[in-house]
Amino acid sequence: MIKNPRKVKAEQGGKAILKFAIMGGKPLDATKVSIVKMLPGGFETESRFEFKLAELDSEDIEGRFEHVLVGKAALGNVTCNDQARYRIKYTCGKKEEEEEEMFERDVDVEKSGHGGRQGHFGLMVEDCPRPTREPRYLKRESVSAPSIRVRPVHQGQTDGKVIVDFWIYGNDALDETAVSIVKLGRDKTEEESRFVFKLATEETDGGRYSVIMKGRAAMDNLACEDMSRYLVKYGEYASGNFSVLIVDCMEPRPTREPRPTREPRPTREPRPTREPRPAEKRNPGPKFWY
Repeated sequence: MIKNPRKVKAEQGGKAILKFAIMGGKPLDATKVSIVKMLPGGFETESRFEFKLAELDSEDIEGRFEHVLVGKAALGNVTCNDQARYRIKYTCGKKEEEEEEMFERDVDVEKSGHGGRQGHFGLMVEDCPRPTREPRYLKRESVSAPSIRVRPVHQGQTDGKVIVDFWIYGNDALDETAVSIVKLGRDKTEEESRFVFKLATEETDGGRYSVIMKGRAAMDNLACEDMSRYLVKYGEYASGNFSVLIVDCMEPRPTREPRPTREPRPTREPRPTREPRPAEKRNPGPKFWY
C-alpha cells in the first residue's frame, strides 16, 4: 500500500517536495521504487523527481503492516512543463502480487484524505495554465503512442555480462530504427550506452495491442562505470527505464549500532495493608414489653 498526498503545489523556479510511505506485509526492496510522469492515454515516462528512502524499525511501526519505507521526493527548478499527474510505483512480480495484495485499495486510507488511486498525485504550478483533461470517450486503445515494458533492476558482476529483455507494444506498425538504449547521467543527460540489442516483431491475435516488438539487449565486460540508469526509447513517444547494478562495485550497507538497552523500571513497593476497622455495635433499638 502506498500513502501519499493528492496534490503538491510549487512556484515557478521553486522546489516541489513530497513525502510518502510504502507499506507491506513482507520485506520491501528500495530498488523497486520509482516516480513516473503520466502521459495522455495512460502512458508513463520518467520524471525529474529525485527521492530518498529509509526503512522504519519494527519498534516504530504501528498498524497492521510489518514493513514500512518512508520517502521524501524533491523536484527543483519547477517549470510549467512539470505540471502534470505523477505516480509513485513499487514494481513487484506477478507471483508476489498473487501471494499478497500489497497495494490493494484501502478504505481507511481513502477516507483519511489520501489519494483515491494509490501512488497518484498531481503537481500544480502557480501562474501556469491548468492542463485540459482528455474527453471520457477517448479510449486508451485509440492512442497510437506505444508502451514499453522492462524489468526495473538487473544485476551483474565486473567482467561479466548482463542481459535485458524488453517489450514494445503498439497498435500501428513499429519501426525498429526508432528503438535505442541510452545511459542516464547524474544530471539526467542522455549518453550513448554500450548495449547491443536485437529485435523481433510479431502481430497479436487481439487484445489491447495489435503489434508486439520483443527485444533482447546485452552488455559484456562490465565495469563499475556501467552501473547506472538506462532508458529503452522508441523515438520521442515512449521510454522504459531500468537500472544496472554491479554487485562487487556497490558499497556495503553500514551496520546499525545496537540500540542502548533500556534500564528496567524500578519496582514499586507494595502498599501497606490497612488494619481492619473495628466492628460497630448496632443499636438494637427500644425494647417493648407486652
